[in-house]
Amino acid sequence: MTASAPASFVPGPALSPSEPLLAWLQASGGESRKLLRLPVVITFSNPGRFAIGTAYIGTAPAAPGSAPPADAILLKLDGAGLSVALVEQVRAKCETAMSCALWVDGLWGPRIGSDPLGGMPAPAGPTRWPFAVVEVGDAVDAAATTTGFIENP
Repeated sequence: MTASAPASFVPGPALSPSEPLLAWLQASGGESRKLLRLPVVITFSNPGRFAIGTAYIGTAPAAPGSAPPADAILLKLDGAGLSVALVEQVRAKCETAMSCALWVDGLWGPRIGSDPLGGMPAPAGPTRWPFAVVEVGDAVDAAATTTGFIENP
């Protein structure tokens, strides 16, 4: 998977500001969900890189020890349907970094469940939106990325 959208994908709204992007993402969910390709910043939760800590839509990791941008759309990545564990794929793509931005294909909402558009509150924190991961792609080129993509109808 590359940074440019193949013929089967069309660009979505700008990544910032996040309100129109979130509305677009929610509209892509529901019963006839469409495949999305989003730039996602993923940070490991521990030095051994055995678990994913935070994930949000973006093109470049925040400075070490910094929080995601205030208007970031936080994600709860669901890799349950992958043949290779999500954390393993991210660890391989991020090489030795504790945080990196990758192209991630998936569906807005949980893989299964009755409320595909509902956000999941983090313990004592902001909403983390479920995103069912289908494929983990290459690193994001922050300078060339301004949108996510949706499967062409």
